[in-house]
Amino acid sequence: MRSFDENSADIIFRSVVDEAAGSVRFEANTDVAAYSFAGPVTLSIGDRPVLRLPVEGRPGPIDGYVLTIDELRALPHQRIELRDGAGSDMDSALDFALSGDFFDALSLQTAQAFFGKIQLNHSRYTSPLLLEMGARAAYSRFDQDYRIQAAALTIIGHRFLELPIEQLKPDNKHLSWLLEQAAAVIARGEAMIESAPEPDWEVARWTISLATVAGYLSLIGDRYVRAESFFAVPVRYVDLVSVARVSALNIVNGCFVHGLLSHVLGRNDVARDSLTTGVKSVPSLVAAQDLMENVWVMGDLMNVMRSARQCFIALVRLKLIPAQSPITGPLINDAAQMLISDVVGPLHALLLGGRSALIARAVVGCGGVI
Repeated sequence: MRSFDENSADIIFRSVVDEAAGSVRFEANTDVAAYSFAGPVTLSIGDRPVLRLPVEGRPGPIDGYVLTIDELRALPHQRIELRDGAGSDMDSALDFALSGDFFDALSLQTAQAFFGKIQLNHSRYTSPLLLEMGARAAYSRFDQDYRIQAAALTIIGHRFLELPIEQLKPDNKHLSWLLEQAAAVIARGEAMIESAPEPDWEVARWTISLATVAGYLSLIGDRYVRAESFFAVPVRYVDLVSVARVSALNIVNGCFVHGLLSHVLGRNDVARDSLTTGVKSVPSLVAAQDLMENVWVMGDLMNVMRSARQCFIALVRLKLIPAQSPITGPLINDAAQMLISDVVGPLHALLLGGRSALIARAVVGCGGVI
């Protein structure tokens, strides 16, 4: 989509994002005398008409000049459509008719544009609304590109996890949709990993990322079994850190949360294996990194070590391994308790917000701190 001067008279439709209100306003430029259309022109987003421009250049009375984020989420898709009075599409006019970041976010045409504007920290939109809507549009448009589909769902999931905890309702239909889509996309990613002689690093990275985010989102509604199945993915793919270096923290955090979930579900053998994997994964997670790449690599590894330490403490406090070695004595000191805030990620906020009561009970029950 072409970039426009926002004050240009040749723009017909403009989108204006109101981040504070969580909405997008759609405006029509009435100074379009130079254009001749066959009857009223209607602009729709995801089959929802938002503006009509009659021949004489006056916007028509269609409800929906402003769409809230909930209304945008409820749309069957985020495709932009422009139709004339006969109902024929006017896609060729989109390039000169639209202006605004919202239209831009819904119209990204390449993987490079998607990752640059929706995913990469240093170049993406600053607006959470644009990030989510751009990801939703890309998820539908790039249905043959696994990387974009998995990344888009991960990004949408992060937008939910950034909301105040009281806004995350267990029966939220948008969360349910996301978890259903995530399960199918992750299964596709695992099939690609298992069938490849050498897994693609982006497939590995986004499969692990999406599984981790979906696991946290499952905890919002106390979906413990589903959450355990999602967190099992990073545990299974510890070895893939050699190709997906950025997955190190997700992997060790996944081991910790999967261990807790397996314990509360009465699967202590599985819990022991996962927490032990979290501890023993540290050498490979560190070895995979280029320590001179940037300072954030070292920061991530510090977080990896904190989570691995919590895995060790959980093994002892949940009585999954003996508290003492017959040779070296106590494995941890009396003051060492599970400290959920040391596990960098959404788990701490979820437990503080009253979600996942079984996990909270298990932590507090063994003297841990939420």
